[in-house]
Parts: sequence; C-alpha cells; structure tokens
Amino acid sequence: LLLRLERMTTAGTTVAPVPRRRAHLDAATALVGGRPPSAVTSRAVVLDRDDTGPPLAGRLYTPKGLATGSPLLVYLHGGGWVTGGLNSHDTVCRFLADCGRLRILAVDYRLAPEHPFPAAVLDASAALRFARTRAAALGADPRRVALGGDSAGANLAVVTAHLAARAGEPGPDRLLLFYPPCD
Repeated sequence: LLLRLERMTTAGTTVAPVPRRRAHLDAATALVGGRPPSAVTSRAVVLDRDDTGPPLAGRLYTPKGLATGSPLLVYLHGGGWVTGGLNSHDTVCRFLADCGRLRILAVDYRLAPEHPFPAAVLDASAALRFARTRAAALGADPRRVALGGDSAGANLAVVTAHLAARAGEPGPDRLLLFYPPCD
C-alpha cells in the first residue's frame, strides 16, 4: 500500500522542489516508522565546533536505565545529502538506542543545495571530533565512540573515518553502515 501511495505522488522524487521533498520524507517516515520505543529519552544537543563552521544541531538518545560510560554512536541520517534530518530519522535512532543499549548522537548536518560539498563532510568530521572530546559529558565512554548512518549518512561515516585515518587523527571505534553508497 505504501509503495502504491508513493507512486501516486512526485513529492519524494527529484522533480519535486527541495522543500517539498524534505517535508515528504518527514511525513513518509512518520507513517512507516511505527511507534517509537518508549524506553528511550531524547534531548537537544548543540555541537560546538573546533573549526570555523557553524554549530550543529543534534539529538542525544538514551535508553532508560543505561549506565554512565556506555558506547556512543554518532548517527548521520540518509537522504541523498539533500533531504533527511533529526525528525525523519527519530524512530530509527530510538530503535537503535533501545536495541543496542547505547547512546545515539544524531547529527543534523548541512544539506545541499544550500550548502554544497564539502559542507556535509566537514560537519560529519566535526561531529566525530565533538563526540570524542565530549563523550564523558554525554554520559559515554570516550574510547567507545562509533560512527554510522544510512545511505548518504553511511557514506559520510565512511568518508569521515577515512579522512581521520589519513590525517593520523583518532577515528571511530566502529562503523555501523546501512546501505552506504561507496566505491
């Protein structure tokens, strides 16, 4: 049924204007996401940067009863580098936090076309550095900071890990990648 409904509109396609595509993704994921796990709390986080870029919005998900010093997953949403955000991926982050018994720091990186390449890459790298330096303040273990995402977000996770390794900087402890567009 959802696929049939999707075929009846162009709202989620590349022919639709970008604002309509973004609104469509938020609405569509709310329809198919199911009931979010109630055992996970969330709070807004501002990710300050160590470079000249703007601060980033984020959302920290914590399963109820999770001990301090848990692992932390920095999650980068999918959406073709153009759509997606904290709201479209809220249920996914809650599910991962609940099932994985870890904290999730979802990052609202800058999107194209308003912010062309390499803005998203710079934001993903800044988010990893933020998470590594502020893990303890977020209730996580600084040695167990992972990086992940779906689709475009998974690509950004791979690129960020690669750039950190090339620069000799600490990279993520692990990667969690859902269908990353990579070569």
